[in-house]
Amino acid sequence: MSRVAQKVEEAQALIAAGRPAEALASLQRVAGAKTRDPMLLSALCFAANSASEFGKAEFFAKQLVDLLPQHSDAYANLALVQARLQKRAEACKTYAKALALDPFNDNVRTGFANLLVEAGEPTAALSICAAAPHKLAHEQLALTHAGALGALARCEEAVALLDASLAKFQNPFTRSQFATLRCAMLQNVATATPALVAQAHALVGQSIAATLGPVATPLAPARDADKRPLRLAVLSPDLRTHSVAFFAEPILRHLNKSHFELHALSNHPVEDAMSARLRTLCASWTPVHQLPDATLIEVLRQQRFDIVLDLTGLAGHHRLRVLAARVAPLQVTYCGYPDTTGIPNVDYRIVDDRTDPTTPMGGLSFDERCSERLYRLPECFLCYAPPAEAPEPGFDAQADPSHSHGVVFASFNTARKISPLCASLWAKVLLAVPHSALLLKSKEFGEKGMVERVRSMFEAAGGPQSDLVHRVHVVASVPSLADHLAMYRKVHIGLDTYPYHGTTTTCEAMWMGVPVITLAGDRHVSRVGASLLHQAGLDDLITSSEGAFVDAAVRLASDQARLTSLRDPATGLRSRLRASPLCDQPAMGKRFGDALLTMWRETCARSIARV
Repeated sequence: MSRVAQKVEEAQALIAAGRPAEALASLQRVAGAKTRDPMLLSALCFAANSASEFGKAEFFAKQLVDLLPQHSDAYANLALVQARLQKRAEACKTYAKALALDPFNDNVRTGFANLLVEAGEPTAALSICAAAPHKLAHEQLALTHAGALGALARCEEAVALLDASLAKFQNPFTRSQFATLRCAMLQNVATATPALVAQAHALVGQSIAATLGPVATPLAPARDADKRPLRLAVLSPDLRTHSVAFFAEPILRHLNKSHFELHALSNHPVEDAMSARLRTLCASWTPVHQLPDATLIEVLRQQRFDIVLDLTGLAGHHRLRVLAARVAPLQVTYCGYPDTTGIPNVDYRIVDDRTDPTTPMGGLSFDERCSERLYRLPECFLCYAPPAEAPEPGFDAQADPSHSHGVVFASFNTARKISPLCASLWAKVLLAVPHSALLLKSKEFGEKGMVERVRSMFEAAGGPQSDLVHRVHVVASVPSLADHLAMYRKVHIGLDTYPYHGTTTTCEAMWMGVPVITLAGDRHVSRVGASLLHQAGLDDLITSSEGAFVDAAVRLASDQARLTSLRDPATGLRSRLRASPLCDQPAMGKRFGDALLTMWRETCARSIARV
C-alpha cells in the first residue's frame, strides 16, 4: 500500500470515529502546498466537508475538477460542497454538467434531485428522478424519488414506490430508510388502516435491528440515582427555531431541577436564538450531528444518563439506531413524530387519552399498535407557549380574498398535509356555504408544482362545471411570524387537515381568535386536533364523520355572534387558552416531570424483577 493510500485509510477511520478535523489536518500534511493526486484530493474534499470546512472543501473539489474534467463524480463532489455553501444556483449548474457527462451516473442524479428537494423544488427533482435510464435500479435514487413525491403531497404514489423498493433491495441500511420514509408517507394516506400503519412501524424496528450487531442487555439504573437529580438527556435535531422546540421549551424550563439535571444532545448543525435560550436550561450542551451512530452509542453509554428523552421519533435527522442499541436505562419518545417508533428499546411514548384513548378503534387498541408503553398525560400531552409577536385578535373585513363578503375558511398547515380526501372535504364545505372562500398558506406554494397539485385536487372535487377552484386562494410566505399571525385577521374559521392534523397551526389559529373544525379519526395523527380543541372548549367542533364536519362548518359560518365573541381579546378564545392546561407552563412542567418519575420507578422495579 502506498503512503498516500495508507494516510487516506487512516483519515477515513478518523472521520468514522467522529474526528474529521484531525483527518483533514493529517491529509493536509501529506498533500503539502499542492497535490495532483486524485485520491488525495478526493479524500481532502471529503474530510473538509465532514469537518464543516466548506471553503477548503470547495478549493479541493475545484482542483479535482481541473485534474479530471471529464469525470462526472468530480463535478458531483464540487456540487455537494457548493450546496453546503448555499450556492444553490452554482450547484445546480455543476450537477447538470455532471449529468451531461454521464447520464447513467445515478449517484450524481440522486445528489442533484436531493438538492432540488431541499431547495423546495420537488417538481424539478421529480423530473430528474423520472429521467433515470434505469428505473428502480439505484437504492438512494428510489428513496429520493419517493421523497419528492411526498413533498408534492403524492403520498399514495410514494408508498407504492417504497413498497416496490422494499421488495427489490436487500441492503439492511437502505431498507431501514425505505421503511422509515414509508411510515412518514402513510401518515398522510387516509385509507391506511391502523393495522397497516402498525405493521409498517414494526418493520422499521426490524429493519433497524438488522443494521446492528448484538444489542446490549438492558442497562441497570444507577445505584445512587435516588440520592441525586436524575441525569436527563434530551436528544433532538430541533433544539432551535422549530415547532418541536416551541412545545418542548416550556416543559424543560419548568421541570423540577431538584429532580432532573438536563443535558442537551443537539443533532443539527444550525443553532440560533432558541438554541441559546435552551442552553441556559442545561447543565451541558453537546453537538452530536457529526458523530457516527457507533461513536455516539459509546459516548452516551459512557455518560451514564439515567433517561434519554427523544424528541424526533421517525422524523428527519433521527438517531433511532442509537436508541435501538440502548444507551440509557429509560428511553422515552415525545412530540416530534405522531406515532410509534417501532423500536422495542424505546420504553415509553408520551400521549394523552384523547390522542390515544384506551377504547379500541379501527379493530386494534392504541396500546397494541405501539412498540412502546403509552404514558397518557392528564389533560393535554402538549404545552403551547404563545409567541410574544402575536397581534391582538381581530378581523379585517377589507381583506376578503374573494371580495364576495362571504365567510373565509383557512388552513395555514403545510401543503403536504392536503390529501385528496382533505381537499374533497374542504370542497364540500365551500359548496355548502355560498360565497365562501378558502385561504391556504404554506411555504410549499412557492413551488408551482405544489400549487398545480392542490388546484387539481379541488378541480376533481368540484367537477368540470364548478368554479370551486377560483374560490381557493394560496399564499406562499410572509416576512415574519407577526405577519403570519396577522393573516388570521382575514379568516373566520380554520379547517384542520386530514388525516394528518395540524398542531402548531391549530394553536396559533385559536390564539388569534379563529375557531378550527377538525375531523377525528382512528389514529393519533388524526386525533391531535381533538385534544387541542377540547382545551379551548370547542368540543362541538370535533367531528367524527365527513358529513358532521360539513354540518359543523355550515352552523358556525351562520353564527356571526359566536364568531365575534370568540375573537374578543378579553373573553374569547385567547382568554380561554390562556386559562387552560394547554398554556399552563408550570403545571405542564410538573405533570411531565411526574410522568418521568413514574416511568423511572417502573423501570427500577422491572430491573429488580430481572435480577
